[in-house]
Amino acid sequence: MKINFTVENYKEFLPLQDLYKRFEKIAGSENITEIGKSKNKEKIICAKLGSGKKNALVFGYPHPNEPVGSLACLSLVKILKEQPKLLKKFTWYIVPCADPDGAQLNEGWFKGKFTIKKYVYNFYRQMNDQTEWTFPVQYKKYSFNKPTVQTKVLKNLIDEIRPSLVYPLHNSGFSGAYFLLTKNLGGKYFDSIKETCKRLNIPMHLGGPEAPFIKLMHPSFFKEFGTKEVYDFFEKIKLDPLENMSGGASSIEYSKKYHKNVLGLVGEIPYITDSAISNTKTSNTSKKEVKLAENEAHSFAVDFILERITHKDINKKSVFYCMVKENIFELKNIIKTNTNIIGSLPSENCTHAEEFFSKVIVVFYRTLLLGEFRRLLLTSKQTKEIHKMVQETEYIIEEKIKFLNKNSNYKVLPIKSLVELQLMCLLNALD
Repeated sequence: MKINFTVENYKEFLPLQDLYKRFEKIAGSENITEIGKSKNKEKIICAKLGSGKKNALVFGYPHPNEPVGSLACLSLVKILKEQPKLLKKFTWYIVPCADPDGAQLNEGWFKGKFTIKKYVYNFYRQMNDQTEWTFPVQYKKYSFNKPTVQTKVLKNLIDEIRPSLVYPLHNSGFSGAYFLLTKNLGGKYFDSIKETCKRLNIPMHLGGPEAPFIKLMHPSFFKEFGTKEVYDFFEKIKLDPLENMSGGASSIEYSKKYHKNVLGLVGEIPYITDSAISNTKTSNTSKKEVKLAENEAHSFAVDFILERITHKDINKKSVFYCMVKENIFELKNIIKTNTNIIGSLPSENCTHAEEFFSKVIVVFYRTLLLGEFRRLLLTSKQTKEIHKMVQETEYIIEEKIKFLNKNSNYKVLPIKSLVELQLMCLLNALD
């Protein structure tokens, strides 16, 4: 199904209220329903378009630091209104922002030119209180039934419409483009996405999966995973799942409650990238060495924060406090997991892409946690000790950014290209 469309030349991301105004204008107020409110009483809206027998759910901000999808929602509504055949194929439910509260906590980096420092200083992403990955789930001895306020809104919508297609509009921070699918859509689909990436100058991510249990379908395309895969992996490596797991199901996993063969799509499309992430030539570094390098980056962030977060002047009521502590718990589990699997890794060397991911990109993501710790400090009582900790944290952040600048030739991707690739992931899958 070839669909011609153009994407607005977005230069920056839209604050929540501006996003809602534009979405309501494009979709038409008669097509929009308020489906619930966030924890902070911000409305969550949904446009319903089309008359197909099957339902499709598309939503932006599955995580609060992922605004690309909100712009993709604007463009998708325009495309649907111009394509009657798509309106007959599905009844579309489009939610431009599933996490209004988290989105607003990221607005400090939305305007103007994207820089790593601005992103780090204004970054927010919760862990157990997130919208995605907190849907109810039960598997073997593990159960989770504490969905967030925003998740309940999406859950109720899924319960009502029982979608056959679910597309949470994710995007990454620093990577190549990679994708997770519930179904193998075949070589024609893979080739179409690879051609789109090539046309848009977005390198494919060939640095391995984001977790060791994720199965590869095709280079840069992975099998969508859920609670079962995580639980079974911990059992396999002799770690207790109940001690190491947290959170719940994803929106795609939850939707399988109604349609076992639901088509679920995830397109992880980055703000910044480096062609090194596509280099599949063999490096001089072993697979064991890169896992040790990952652990070193994780451990540095964990140790730095743990030495300071117990200070009496830290604001334990800040939204950043629980979030930072949950991140520490998660990183400890990752370190433990890496340690457990290092001994079983093959002795051969890794690719340059795998080395670049472990030695450079992991440092980027740990720097984001340092940025969130800085925001916690800034919401705390501004004593002499807290001020000193802010200075120490900012110094480390500056050193990490210097490291990234020295060890990477990263480039900032045009927002227009990111939106177009997200849309192509969906539109090319409809056949």
